[in-house]
Amino acid sequence: MADKHHPKESLVEMINNLPTKGKIAKELADITLTDNSTVYRWMTGKITPPPLKQAVIAKYFNRPVEELFPE
Repeated sequence: MADKHHPKESLVEMINNLPTKGKIAKELADITLTDNSTVYRWMTGKITPPPLKQAVIAKYFNRPVEELFPE
């Protein structure tokens, strides 16, 4: 359940609300050992990261995997 400080948002929704998408993309690429172009496809919702990378991303944003990557 999301708290009052973090509304429930998927990764794509959250990214769309961030002013520093380029910085976030670089950091996600670094921590997931993934190419920037792949990270941008995650950020736009064109592809979904594999489960292990979903867990790393969720930890980075301090959000549940299920919230960031709803089925």
